[in-house]
Amino acid sequence: MRIGLSMRTFSADAYVEHRDGLAQDWASFLEKLGYIPIFIPNTLLKVDEFLSNLSLDMIILTGGGDCPAQLDIATKDLQNNRNFTEKALVAYSVANKTPLLGVCRGFQFINTYFGGTVTRGLAGTEQISSNHVATEHKVSFVEQDWSDLIRASQIQVNSFHDDGILVSQLASCLDITAVSDEERCLVEGFRHKFLPISGIQWHPERSDTSLEFDRLLIKKMIRSAQN
Repeated sequence: MRIGLSMRTFSADAYVEHRDGLAQDWASFLEKLGYIPIFIPNTLLKVDEFLSNLSLDMIILTGGGDCPAQLDIATKDLQNNRNFTEKALVAYSVANKTPLLGVCRGFQFINTYFGGTVTRGLAGTEQISSNHVATEHKVSFVEQDWSDLIRASQIQVNSFHDDGILVSQLASCLDITAVSDEERCLVEGFRHKFLPISGIQWHPERSDTSLEFDRLLIKKMIRSAQN
């Protein structure tokens, strides 16, 4: 099975060269689960045509960098290339009911796409007192399907985000599936009410902490779309 992955954009200034990039962890993670990673470039003008020729079983919006506050992208340049591409990836998923998983920035991007918002600098807010950068913590499932996957009400996850989604900021078409155990006002997982779209705030590719749940979630999303 083939899973498409979005990528970061950055500049190699010494060469006056724009590049796409992705942590090698993603290829290792998907290979471990038995999937073929397909990397989606950020320079395509017709993203939907490119995707139509790939026969992807799932798309993952990866993490890294800040999610834009708005997605009304008027021009396609280095700054907007990734946003342009990921907006097209969500639209393709919606139109074709291709399973879509958002990870960290991708989690926030999907929420923003559907009309939700993101809190900048969680550590500076009244609601959030704990650190969520380069650490681990527990998340609690608030949706039965997710807890049934792992037969547990909580799992330990890694955390690499300074921004986040509060319960009050979630788009109306998304249902909360997981919250931070320490601050239950902080969303850690969601799924779309009608489409095969989900999001997680943690990074499944960076550690084995939540490997079994992540494996089962991806498998369930792909299998459900095939039925």
